[in-house]
Amino acid sequence: MVVDTSLYDILEVDPTASAEEIKKRYKKLALLNHPDKVAESEREDAAARFRDIQTAYDVLREPSSREMYDIHGLEQEGHDSQTGVDINDVLAQMFGMNFGAQGASGQRKRRGSDVVHDYEISLEDMFKGKEVKLRATRNVICPHCQGKGGKRFAKERPCLSCGGKGMRQHLHRVGPHHVTTQQSACGDCSGKGSSFRTKDRCKYCKGSGVVGEKRVLNFNIRCSAKETDKVVQPEMADEALGMTPGDVVLRLRQIPHPVFERVGDDLKAKLQISLAEALVGFKRAVVTTLDGRILEYCQPAGKILRPGNCIVIPGEGMYRGERADLRGDLYLEVEIEFPRDNSLDKKSMQSLQNILPDCSKRVPVPEDAIVDSVTGSLGDVSNFGGSARFENQFAEEEFQSVPECTAQ
Repeated sequence: MVVDTSLYDILEVDPTASAEEIKKRYKKLALLNHPDKVAESEREDAAARFRDIQTAYDVLREPSSREMYDIHGLEQEGHDSQTGVDINDVLAQMFGMNFGAQGASGQRKRRGSDVVHDYEISLEDMFKGKEVKLRATRNVICPHCQGKGGKRFAKERPCLSCGGKGMRQHLHRVGPHHVTTQQSACGDCSGKGSSFRTKDRCKYCKGSGVVGEKRVLNFNIRCSAKETDKVVQPEMADEALGMTPGDVVLRLRQIPHPVFERVGDDLKAKLQISLAEALVGFKRAVVTTLDGRILEYCQPAGKILRPGNCIVIPGEGMYRGERADLRGDLYLEVEIEFPRDNSLDKKSMQSLQNILPDCSKRVPVPEDAIVDSVTGSLGDVSNFGGSARFENQFAEEEFQSVPECTAQ
């Protein structure tokens, strides 16, 4: 009895199909779904289907591997890793090779996982650069057993769970018609392929082959580092026998700054000035830089500043790369502070009216025009269009309240 038909479904054949029927169907589907035979927009999906078809055919074309699949089926999500078809066993039966054996000739040395730490850093420290010390604990090869996990002269026994290979690969169903292969270290031997009896295990590492080590790692953050920059200490993650250690990575996260906003190498800040300064100019301190300097700026008389204007100060942004002679620019967005209500007396208002030119564009009023005097108040422009939204909502509610006709 076939316990799982997903591979047959991928090849669109019945579980009772002959080897010749499976081969014929495989060739047809492989040709139809080959990435080079479809439009560019469909290549990604076609490549996934092509891999599934190839995986299914690799299992079903050989009687021995097909029999294993019919009896055990595919590994299911959340099931124990030792259930289902082991693709190493399938390939070994098909080609007579020991796939996945640890230390096999020509096999590349495996690499451990990276350890990533998110580090929050101020804009000032990103501007100037900083040295960060990180206390870390990692696993290193046990110096007493050189990572073998056993006493001197003790002999290991091949792991029965993985057949001495250290790794197990499984066909894994992730959808109705989608199959992938997954590789994982054997849990019984920790990926070594062999293990010691309890009495023969190293007393320092308890047979694990590794011991804990505490140390301080130094990370040098360059000046003008950027958000999401990564500072790497290579091969300082956990050690394991026969494996290259991964890296320890410091991933930068910038703390929001109360004054400056950064985009690339440029900085932006708001500059609040009085109405008088906007009209007649000024010379004064405008901002404190990230390195503590005070910038003084002179706005010439006669050059009127208006709301929304921006003053650009070249070379006062972040450093560009590690070059001290190249920097971005500083943008100061002008915000004009107007006098408070009723802060001017009649004499001052009359003086301003006489001094300031009348530049307003007046609406022409014909002699026979009807003129209505109206009142108003300050409002929020974000409410513009609110009446239309209210009308649409009212119309929807009115439409929903209409009773539906029912057939008699």
